[in-house]
Amino acid sequence: NEYKSYLSHQMSNVTTTFVTTSWEPTTMTTTDKIMNPILAVISFLCFGFGSIGNITTLAYFLFKAPPSANRYIFVLIATTDLAISVLCLFIGIHRLTLRDLAYSNTFFCAASGMTFSVTSRYSVFLIALLSVSRCYSLIRPVHPLTAPALLAPALTYLMLLIFQAALPFWIGHGYIFYREFSVCNFSLYDFATPGEPLFLVLYFIMIILQYMLPIFPVVIGCAVILNRLHGGVKPTKAKKSAAVTVLILSMVYVLYNLPLFIIYTIDFAGFVRNPEHVFVVTRNKAIYYLFIITTSYFVPMNSATNVVIYIVRLRALRRFMAGKLCGLIHLVRPSVSRKCNRKGELGFHCRYRVIRTDEGVQARATF
Repeated sequence: NEYKSYLSHQMSNVTTTFVTTSWEPTTMTTTDKIMNPILAVISFLCFGFGSIGNITTLAYFLFKAPPSANRYIFVLIATTDLAISVLCLFIGIHRLTLRDLAYSNTFFCAASGMTFSVTSRYSVFLIALLSVSRCYSLIRPVHPLTAPALLAPALTYLMLLIFQAALPFWIGHGYIFYREFSVCNFSLYDFATPGEPLFLVLYFIMIILQYMLPIFPVVIGCAVILNRLHGGVKPTKAKKSAAVTVLILSMVYVLYNLPLFIIYTIDFAGFVRNPEHVFVVTRNKAIYYLFIITTSYFVPMNSATNVVIYIVRLRALRRFMAGKLCGLIHLVRPSVSRKCNRKGELGFHCRYRVIRTDEGVQARATF
């Protein structure tokens, strides 16, 4: 009951820009004390690997990837994933210290909240758009989608998300720092109260529709890609490889977002049946931490996983990263003699040797 009262207070205090309640060591349960360091480590790993990986992949798609319509979607995905990965640093700091620090600044809370709100929704849309684009290219290989045809909906939807993220300021409210989730966000309670038709409409549009609806085109896209790969006209090797990459990205997205889809659907059904419905995450600690992990951590974990998929699937990206690694070694160790040979048009095949004049030993390494 105390736990439910605590969360009820957090959710009811929606007219302020900063929630004043806080975790105290004396009120934290043993589960909280165990989970907070674990979640902090996950956040730092997502920040470190996701930031470095997405910076590298963004540079590759911008400057080295072959020209194609999907290239621009990959650029937008890498940029979105990079922003999500950077936010993980502040989530991890809060989980580790249990202090508000940067979030106590109203401007930072609003900026980080708007960024998280936009990027978490936008990444979902981009994966769905990429899946549709790849399906279309397999169905109509002679007339694939052009870059303007893909960028038009992508940029239009981005503008709509930015507009939506700014709505709380238009009605005289702001972003709230929810300590239990370690993120700033706006509340639907600022717009309507449960039981009103407007509340259900906003819940469906801002949560169910924007987060969960892209699952369906992604699933349909996966089915079409599998059908085209194993039947009908065989695609070229390059198109088959690209289709498999998009298929893996889509399947990983579905796995990360399916638990959140189930939780939000149950919660929405509860509000439809009963305006006084208690948020599903307040029922027990297991569902509470499942909700925290799916909302605050599955999105950045998905962003970091995308980097792994790029590295495994794109050989040209591996060569590009090897070339950058050679350059870094050359800067860090001036005694390293470096030689980078181009392999085709993409990336580098890099060899270097370390020369020790006092010992006369040469060590070679190949990337």
